[in-house]
Order: sequence, then C-alpha cells, then structure tokens
Amino acid sequence: MNLETVIEKHALKNAIDHDGKANAKAVFPKVISEFPEVKNQVKEVMQKIELILKNVNKLGDGDQKIKLLKIDPSMLEKRKPEIKELKLENVQGKVVMRYAPNPNAGMHIGNARAALLNDFFVKKYGGKFILRYDDTDPKNENKKPNKQAYKQIENDLNWLGVEISEIQYASKRLGKYYTIFEELIKKSKAYICTCESEEWKDLRRTGAACTCRSNSIYENKRKWNMMLFGDFKQGTAVARLKTDMKFRDPAQRDWVCFRIVNKPNHPITKNKHTVWPLLDFASAVDDHDFGVTHILRGQDLVISERRQNWLYSYLHWNYPLVITYGHMGVEGAGTFSKSLMSKGITKKKYSGWNDPQLPMITSYARRGFHPESIKKMIIEIGLTGGKINISEDMLSSYNKKIIDHDAKRYFFVKNHQRHLMKDVNQEITVPNHPTNPTLGERKINVKGKVYISKDDVQFLKKTVDCRLIDFANVKLVKKGELKLSTRQEIKKEMQKIQWVSSGEKCEVINKEKVVKGLVEESVLKEKIGTVMQFVRYGFVRLDKKKPLTFVFAHK
Repeated sequence: MNLETVIEKHALKNAIDHDGKANAKAVFPKVISEFPEVKNQVKEVMQKIELILKNVNKLGDGDQKIKLLKIDPSMLEKRKPEIKELKLENVQGKVVMRYAPNPNAGMHIGNARAALLNDFFVKKYGGKFILRYDDTDPKNENKKPNKQAYKQIENDLNWLGVEISEIQYASKRLGKYYTIFEELIKKSKAYICTCESEEWKDLRRTGAACTCRSNSIYENKRKWNMMLFGDFKQGTAVARLKTDMKFRDPAQRDWVCFRIVNKPNHPITKNKHTVWPLLDFASAVDDHDFGVTHILRGQDLVISERRQNWLYSYLHWNYPLVITYGHMGVEGAGTFSKSLMSKGITKKKYSGWNDPQLPMITSYARRGFHPESIKKMIIEIGLTGGKINISEDMLSSYNKKIIDHDAKRYFFVKNHQRHLMKDVNQEITVPNHPTNPTLGERKINVKGKVYISKDDVQFLKKTVDCRLIDFANVKLVKKGELKLSTRQEIKKEMQKIQWVSSGEKCEVINKEKVVKGLVEESVLKEKIGTVMQFVRYGFVRLDKKKPLTFVFAHK
C-alpha cells in the first residue's frame, strides 16, 4: 500500500468517525505510524493529506464507507458494530415490513439486500416479516411468474437466515383488488379507458383528458364488468385511477391500475382471471391490508410512492413510512438481469441458475460462500442513498474471515506432471489446518513419485533446494526426477512447491473455466458441500464425487 492510499484510508476512517469531515492533524500521526520513513517530511506529507482530504470530505457518509471497504474492510470492523446505527424512524408498536419479489427466478445478491435489511429491522424492533409474492404480471415473458421460483426464493431466504412470519400471494388476492377498484369507481376516482395506446400517450403528454374520463359511474361499472367477463380483448381497455391530467409529473397522470391479459397461463391461477392489477395498485392495497408500517424501496421505485399516495388519499388510508436506498452493483459478479440469465441458460451459456458465473444466491451457496458473509456486507453498507458499486473481492474478504478458521487444507495440483523420487517410501503426518489443531491431522504416503503443477516445474533446479510443502527439501536430478536434499532446514527464501503423491483426478469449476488436476485421496472422506482450502490455490466447495468436482470460491 503506497503513501497516498494510506493517507486516503486514514482520512476516510477519520471522516466516518466525525460526521463525514476528516481532520488533517488527526490523520497525520496515523499515517506516520505506517510510514515512519516520512516523519521528517512534515510539510510535504501535510500537503498530500490536505489534498486528499478535500476529495474525501466531499463524499457522503455512505460513499466514504464503501470506499474504505474497498481499501481496507478491517478498518470498519474495529469500530463498534455499524449495524447498531441502522434504525427506523417513527416506530410505534409492532413493526411490519414486507419483502416483495417477483417469482420469475430465485434471488440474486441485489435482491438479498432488500430481504436482509427488512429482516434486520424486523428482528431489531420485534416485528413481522411478510414474504409477499408480487406475481401479477403474467403478460411480460421476462417477468412472468415461474412455478419453481416460489420455492427457490423461500429456500434462498432460509439459507440467508431470514425468518419469514407469513407468506402472501398477490395472485390469490385479485378479488380484493377488484373490490377496492369498484369502490374507487363509486367515488368517481377511477374509470375504464378504451382509448388506443398511442392516442392516450399524446393526451398524457399534453395534459388533456380523454373522453372516457367523463363517463358516468354507471358507464364505468358497466365497462368494468365487461372487462371482468371477457367482453374486451387484450389491449382494448384498461382501468385507470383519476389523478390530475395537468400534474407536473406525467407519470402520475391517470395511471393504469388494471389491464387485460388473455390466456395468462399463471402458475397458480392458470387462466381463471384475465384482468390483472399492475404493481403500484396491488402493492398499495396489500401494504394497507397487511398493516405494513415501513417500506424499504429502491430509488428506481420512488414513482410508486407518488402514485400510490393518490389512491391512499381517496380511501383515507395512512401511507407507511418509506426509506429509499440506491442501486447496488457488484463488479465482477455478472449481470443482474434475470431475463438475460434465463436466455443464457436456454442457450447453454450457463449450466443453470446456480452456475458459478451468475450472481444468484444459489450460485454463492454452491461456491462455498457462508450466508453470514453476505449478511455482514449488506448490513455494513446499510441504506446508502446513492448508487454504489462493490467488488466481489470485497464479499470474498468477508467470506474468508468467516470460513478460514474451519476450512481444512488439502493438496491440489493443476496441469500436473509426474516426478519420480526413486528412493522415497515413507508416510508423513500433515496438519489439516496451520493454526487450528482441533481439525486434526492426516497421513500421506509418498511412494516413489510426486505430482507437481507445470507452473512450478520452472522452479526445480539441480543446484537449488526447493521445499515440497509440509514434506521435504528436494533437488532436481534430471527432467522428471527429484531427490531428497541433504539439507532439510527450511529457509524463508526457498521456493515452496505444492505437490500430490497419489492423487485423484478432479475438476475445479472457476466461473467460466474448468481447471483439471489431482487432489490428494484424503479429500474423498469429506461430505458433498464441504468447504475447504486447496493450499496455494484457493477456497473450494466439494460439489460432487462422481466425477470428482469442486467449485472455486475465491483466493
């Protein structure tokens, strides 16, 4: 880490601890403690600190935190737990929150953010977590509910440690939505519109009302019933809420509450219903009926609150408290678009929804990530308002801290080459973990040969000792043959070489790549799903035994 990065690190930490504003005099001694060689260059160092502080102090608290997490996550861990600072305003009695996924596929890590934050607050205040399936869009093929996705979402939530209080399905509540809309018709706050789509767009743009808007209550009831009984074809009629056609935001002008979807082929209701509510109408009714007190909502859905406030005012309902947060991207995790993932699966680009290349929760579980690592990172980030991009390396650092202590070590060599050791026939004992003796030991038989990665062959010399890790110092006799060195003392400067004596052929899936190699036989005693570390390679999870396959997590 260079001087500028160390300055930025301590400036960010100081700013986070002092309401977003770092102090140069407080940062200076921290920098000198890591870079004592510049302690006599006070003027030059202070100039650099002042320059970096200008940029740091311009950042918001959330962005300061994200930047520090990228540089040195441990700096935040040394603080009092950040999660204690996450709180809800206006808590009166029982907190009720909902997580409302579209069940067109399982959850990706972006979805997990909303679920985990809702779960955190419900547990903090002793409330109720409602899983509400937002499954009323059977028209859009990319968003159409999938039968298997319902259960997958519940499995994902359970894996993440989210405690579900109750499950609701919007598709099972169509009758309730119809009743509310009929009430709005009676209040002259809603109408049926049969204008052509392009005609309506022009009217909305200019703020002019269509002729349907002035229809009588009786006429709107009649046309509403025609919609329900299938007298209108798809695209010829919609149900609208009356707002204000002159309102400054065109998106709020007489927005659509219901549309017709012929042959929806819905996984739950099949083709029983053809009139379907849009998200803003259905979720507004459910939030009221379920007694939701607080809503966590991405900034991309701010328009929903504005639209729904019209409906709430007509029905004299109290709107829940809304907390918005910005979009979270994960660098190196692939697309968050489930439609693109689905197309990739169809085209065999991905093996399935748990393909290691995808940012799905099932993928992270398959790779060997611990659910607590995802939870800790999400809670640490909190409710940052702006758009944030984190790296998968950051998530990996959280995961490593959790799994490292309990992950057994095994020897693995990729692209292996055989090397004879003619006079060697012995059994050695190797610890399963360098610092955790509770994980025990294992025995390895070395009989006349070892296998070494092609990458390490270059280090084998006739005149220089190399160290076969946890075994012995060796020298090269000739190509493909080694011998034990006469000197067995271990020196720091020695090249350390990974090896396997008698191994099992295996594959390691590393996102889009498959690495072939040998792993020591002892690994066959482990159960499928076990997370371990291949020494000098990285953390992996045992995926299956026939053929022997592992999935790479991270270094």
